[in-house]
Amino acid sequence: MLKKYTLKNDFLEVTILNLGGIIHEIKMPDRNGLIENIIHGFKDIEDYKENDAYFGAIIGRTAGRICKGKYDLNGEEFTMETVDRGNGLHGGLNGFDKKYFIGHQEDNVLRLTYHSPHGEEGFPGNLDVEVIYTLEGDSLSIDYKGVSDRDTLLNMTNHSYFNLQPLKNILDMELKLDSDYLIEIDKTSIPTGKLMDVSHTPFDFRKKKTIGRDLFSDHEQLIRGGGYDHPWLVKGALELSASNGRKMVVTSDQACVVMYSYNFPILDHAKHLGLAIEFQAEPDGIHHKGFNSSILKKGDTYTQKTVYKFIVD
Repeated sequence: MLKKYTLKNDFLEVTILNLGGIIHEIKMPDRNGLIENIIHGFKDIEDYKENDAYFGAIIGRTAGRICKGKYDLNGEEFTMETVDRGNGLHGGLNGFDKKYFIGHQEDNVLRLTYHSPHGEEGFPGNLDVEVIYTLEGDSLSIDYKGVSDRDTLLNMTNHSYFNLQPLKNILDMELKLDSDYLIEIDKTSIPTGKLMDVSHTPFDFRKKKTIGRDLFSDHEQLIRGGGYDHPWLVKGALELSASNGRKMVVTSDQACVVMYSYNFPILDHAKHLGLAIEFQAEPDGIHHKGFNSSILKKGDTYTQKTVYKFIVD
């Protein structure tokens, strides 16, 4: 049964669904006091039952793509369904984004739990996950936890599309990201394992610039992604701001952020209406030396924390 939960204070109002842990709305004022929802998604919550765009959802067991949907763990090969150019994507055909979580709310803290059985979407181990949303002052934090009874893969994130100016597209919003290196992708958007220095490329956001300034250049990596759809290695905060005074600062304990500039229309939704900001371990790390493999050992606890701070300038 589809349910929604509301976390609310004098500054922010956040609506979350038990389906996929989807963030349906984050309502905040601009500098003129206009309150709007800065999350792009569906207006009717029933529409999230068919959510191939992953609007607002928890992604798991693994965020991003897995090359050819296959990986070796402890000498055994595991296979997940391929949904994107022959690769596994965002946990498979029916990842966490399509699961109903059990919710428990106390004041402005919402705990969502889900049991993922052994073999679900080709992943080993009975896995129990908990995702905790906490609204405190001007910040929304998401804490992720997971424990499995067998070695498995776990690399979770949230796939919300942010737009601080909802009546416009994202191209003239400004972005700043403390990152020196991009993880290159191949023609099917699988990470190659090679790092690219962002200096003198469209991927350099160390100084604040608009999302659209370099988005349509002919850089080979932009052509491969159809725009921004890449992992950056991060050293500090990500800042997103709009001319209406709204600003969002995102911090995380994860080494990587994938940003997707919504490069293709979805149903009747035009492209570039939101920016997906997905803090996570390096995608497809199981196949690349030097990256986080995302292997969760039997009995160990996976943890992740990302904090979204909202500001009116």
